[in-house]
Amino acid sequence: NDTWQFKFATMTWQKLNPAIQTSARSKMRCAVHKSTLYVAGGSSSKTGTTFNDVVALDLSATSVAWRISASSIPAYTPTDSSAAVMYDHYLLWFGGRTDSGATNSF
Repeated sequence: NDTWQFKFATMTWQKLNPAIQTSARSKMRCAVHKSTLYVAGGSSSKTGTTFNDVVALDLSATSVAWRISASSIPAYTPTDSSAAVMYDHYLLWFGGRTDSGATNSF
C-alpha cells in the first residue's frame, strides 16, 4: 500500500508517507485533477473485497493524507488495463479486462 512520487527535475522517486492510509487495492482507476490524485474503486486480491469508493490525495498539501471523496460509486466489475481521465469536473473511465476477458463498459 505504498504511495510514491516521481520528481522529473531530479529523475528520482520519493516515497510518500500519508498520515491517513487508504485500503490497498488493485484494478482501480486513477487520474489527477489540479493537485489532487483521485483513485476510484478497485479490489483486494487478498480479501476479495470490491471497493466502490473514491479516495483522494492532495499532492500540494504539506502533510499528505488520503481522504474519502465519495463513499459510493455505481457497482462495477473491477478491471485492469482500463483508461481513466479527468475532463472538466468529471472522472471518466472506459473498458479494461476482467477475469472473463476484455470489456468496453463505460
